[in-house]
Amino acid sequence: MFNILYIFIFLQSSILLSQATKKCDPLTESNCTVTDLAFNKTSIEIDFSNKHNVYEYFELYSNSGSLNYSDSGLNFTLNKRFDNPSLQSKFYIFFGKIEVVCTPAVGKGIISTVYLQSDDLDEIDLEWVGTENTQVQTNWFSKGNTSTYDRGAYNSLSGDSIDLFETYHNYTIDWTKDSIKWYIDDQLVRTVGNKSSDGFPQSPMAVFIGVWAGGDPSNSEGTIQWAGGETDYSDAPFSMLVKSMKIENYSDGKAYTYEGSSGDWEDILIEQNVTYSLSQTSVSSSSIQSLTTKTLSSKSVIDSSSYYSSSFSNYYESETSSSKEIHISSQTKTAKGHAMALQFTEEKILMSLLCWFISMSI
Repeated sequence: MFNILYIFIFLQSSILLSQATKKCDPLTESNCTVTDLAFNKTSIEIDFSNKHNVYEYFELYSNSGSLNYSDSGLNFTLNKRFDNPSLQSKFYIFFGKIEVVCTPAVGKGIISTVYLQSDDLDEIDLEWVGTENTQVQTNWFSKGNTSTYDRGAYNSLSGDSIDLFETYHNYTIDWTKDSIKWYIDDQLVRTVGNKSSDGFPQSPMAVFIGVWAGGDPSNSEGTIQWAGGETDYSDAPFSMLVKSMKIENYSDGKAYTYEGSSGDWEDILIEQNVTYSLSQTSVSSSSIQSLTTKTLSSKSVIDSSSYYSSSFSNYYESETSSSKEIHISSQTKTAKGHAMALQFTEEKILMSLLCWFISMSI
């Protein structure tokens, strides 16, 4: 009996340790196969006041902070330092549209975010700075490339919509192989065409929602300034309220698999015969590395490696005739993401070591 239990626990610890240390980049590793489960092609509307409805399509990205359901929607609440309440979708869209109805969190240094991200680090962003009551930041990245600083822009509410913290607004990302369009309350505020020399997001993406403290004192001075100043945690809690979200996938199929190493949309295989249920999560073999350009928390920067916090670069700002551009250095996003990946890895390693210790004690 004890021998059987010993073998079981030992195997479990081995599996956990293997999962903890396995990293896979679909563009750079020849033996890496990534398959992402797809959202249905039909439009999905998610009521964020309904926990069951939310967890049909989303799962925890971080379990720090709190998620509080009410008749008004879901509050993503940052209660104390290092909280980052956040969700990620279980499924992917391969071109499509998301519409989120929300009120972002108010607070100096507080960032509310809704973004799309792929396993090979394509990304499309909506971000709200907690001191900017009339603007949302829009941004995009291709294959994790942040070597130039001309992607981000602040886009303003129009008409009588004075304060985005006071009332719900509809924020939309419409993404095709030809362009990305951002809307506020059904008004087009920005278009980016697929003509940039810096690439274009074109691989399947998951949806992420959350709140984090860009103004945490551990962050670089440039990051803190971009976030509106250093966060005063005595002003907590800080809450983003999400009322609803619509998700429309423009591609059919049950799942998407990377072929080759280009990451181009033509090299994504649309799988038609994958069986799954709504409770099943993505079957990506790069579950750790698929999050490597963004974290929703500064805690991982401190807990995982002091190197990452010291390697952050600054944000740069410039003005254009149409909008204020915010420029982010490559080390800032990738360093934070690698730190988050390390945090997940450390948790799994600790679990595996615990299982090994129990097995040796039997």
